[in-house]
Amino acid sequence: MAWPFPAIWKSTPPPLILRDDEVHLWLAAVPDCRSDVEKLREVLDAGERERAARFHFERDRERYIVARGVLRLLLGSYLGTSQFALTTNKFGKPFLQPPHDPLHFNVSHSRDLALFGFTRVSEIGTDVESIRPDFATQEIANRFFAPDEAAILMQVAESERAGAFFNCWTRKEAYIKARGIGLSLGLSKFAVTLKPGEPATLVRVDNDAGAPGRWTMLSLDVGAEYRAAAALEGAGRVSCFRWGGNPS
Repeated sequence: MAWPFPAIWKSTPPPLILRDDEVHLWLAAVPDCRSDVEKLREVLDAGERERAARFHFERDRERYIVARGVLRLLLGSYLGTSQFALTTNKFGKPFLQPPHDPLHFNVSHSRDLALFGFTRVSEIGTDVESIRPDFATQEIANRFFAPDEAAILMQVAESERAGAFFNCWTRKEAYIKARGIGLSLGLSKFAVTLKPGEPATLVRVDNDAGAPGRWTMLSLDVGAEYRAAAALEGAGRVSCFRWGGNPS
């Protein structure tokens, strides 16, 4: 059975073109990709194949291969070539080694979902997380969230609290990944919205009063068992696609 993608995730239009004022988000479901795992493994570089081989459980190996393989195929489509190399900055954010056309991207995966974001001119971060009620505790929120976020979480109905926790978590992770400076920023040094049904917003960043006006926060419907978000410096016309094989 095919993965039940929520309605926002559309089939890829031919041809696939990413303009300067656009943001492309992609969602891939690992169960839909199992028949293509060997093909996806072939597009990995030597270091990625070595890392994949180190996973003890086959399911974790498949999830890694799908996330990295689909990323490479999408990058190749946007760049018009498979001849490119990836590297990371000192905080672990991936980027293309020059020379290539400008292309910003980010990837996140959790259990059976992988989320990808691409822009031409803006920094972008993505995060997807499966909802784990055992992790979504007030103790964890008090430790890692900004004090105002932790206080708001306590006000959310218990039945919705785990979802609200991961609203907060994914939005914060997406922003940190977009900034590309890792946890040196500090999770408690900025705040996002988290209440169920409330628009995703960067509320404040300590020592940067103008940040909320420069950043766009997106909450993405990826199904009831997950939460996902993207953070974009600036704004752009957003298109959401579901992965179903090689992009056009």
